[in-house]
Amino acid sequence: MSQVLLHIGCPKAGSTFLQQWFEKHPEIYFQPKYMAEGFYHAWQLADYIQHVEKVPENFVLSCEDFMLWQGRPFWYGLTGTEPYDYRAFQNKICETLYNIFPTAKVLMITRGYTTVFASIYAQYISMGGTLSCMELMKKNEEMFTTFLDYSYTINLYRKKFGKDNLVVLPYELLNESPEEFLSLIEAQLTIKSKFNFTFQKLNASMTEAELSAYYKTSRLLFSVLKPFSKSLQIKIYSAYCNAVRAQKPH
Repeated sequence: MSQVLLHIGCPKAGSTFLQQWFEKHPEIYFQPKYMAEGFYHAWQLADYIQHVEKVPENFVLSCEDFMLWQGRPFWYGLTGTEPYDYRAFQNKICETLYNIFPTAKVLMITRGYTTVFASIYAQYISMGGTLSCMELMKKNEEMFTTFLDYSYTINLYRKKFGKDNLVVLPYELLNESPEEFLSLIEAQLTIKSKFNFTFQKLNASMTEAELSAYYKTSRLLFSVLKPFSKSLQIKIYSAYCNAVRAQKPH
């Protein structure tokens, strides 16, 4: 029987690295953003079976929103999230995943608070954010409080899937020793053959000067748009955010 691994995050804890590894590993089947053990629809499964000699023993689903639905938070000072019960979502997604994949293993990567805030804020600025770090945290206090309560999430999945089926690893180990980190995941999936993986960095960190330039440009545009209607502000600023996300540094 094939094994299913559910990678539920956390955000800013090496998800891009892991998804590249999942996708390239010869003994794992993974397709980004696909559901039902990596297949978008039933016809894709039928087509896949026709073209493989051996069905993989490991299928992976990887999505940071399994850990916490981020919705439409108050990112840019223009749009915000309606009151939302993040904790209720966590309970519901855990229950749903268990109902679909009751024998799956669950992988959760945690990241220390001393670095996760800086990483989140840097990404926010690189996406066109206009709020200071303190303003961002205050406006999204409930979301961050829920997301950073690792103990609650660990206990939630441990009770539902069983303690032997929950794998919790620190991002710091991935940062310091990728080979050791990946070998622990392979051991959980009973993969014995070593896979030599070359990581291609996609989300390179920007320098302090680059982040400062992004912040100042975003604040300037935001102030220029204030006299316009809210709908026009959102339309123009959304186009700006799409542009800065498309190329970094822009």
